[in-house]
Amino acid sequence: GYVAIGLRSTPVITSSMVVSNTGRGLYLNWTGLRARNCLVADNGGDGIYIIDDNTGPSSWIDYCTIAGNGGAGYNDSGHPLHETTWFTNCIISGNAGYGVQRPASPSRNDYFAYCCVYSNALGDFVGGQISLGSGMITNMPPLFGQNTYDLSTPSPCVDVAIDIGVTNDIVGTLRPTAGRKPAVGSLFDIGCY
Repeated sequence: GYVAIGLRSTPVITSSMVVSNTGRGLYLNWTGLRARNCLVADNGGDGIYIIDDNTGPSSWIDYCTIAGNGGAGYNDSGHPLHETTWFTNCIISGNAGYGVQRPASPSRNDYFAYCCVYSNALGDFVGGQISLGSGMITNMPPLFGQNTYDLSTPSPCVDVAIDIGVTNDIVGTLRPTAGRKPAVGSLFDIGCY
C-alpha cells in the first residue's frame, strides 16, 4: 500500500507519519504537495515518488524526515511539465536506493536548502537539475536516537535549520527547542522532530 495523491491538487499534509507501507510512502501524480513536519519512513519502496502525465503544480516539503525506505528517499520522474519541488529543513537518509533520484536531463530544477542528505545506499544524489542551497549537510549522518527518528544530542542536524515560521514539530513540541547544544543556544532543528 501507499498514499496516492493526484488530479491537479496541492494537498497539505502536516504532522503525519507515512510509515511501513509495503510499497511507496507517497505517490504523487498530476499534483503538487505541501508536506510539513512529516515522517516518511520504513516503506517498502520510494519514500516520495512524483510522476506526472501532464502539468503538476510545485511542491514544498519542509521539516520532513524521509528515511529507511526500500527505494529512493525522493524519486522525481522529471516529467517536463511538472513544476519545481522545494525542500527546506529536511533529512533524507538511510534509504535503500538514492537519497534524491532524478532523470539525467529534467526540464527544471529541484531545490534543497538546510537539509541533511547522507548515507543512502546507492548514493545521495543522482540526475540533473539538483540545486543545493545554503545550510546543506552532505558529509555527516543525522544521528538518530535509538529505535527512533528523533535526533540525538550530538546530531549535526540540531540547532542548524532556518526559521520558516513553523512553530511545532511532528508531535507538537515547540520550535525552536531549548538548545540541545547549549553552546549554540535555542535554534531550530532539521527534520520532523
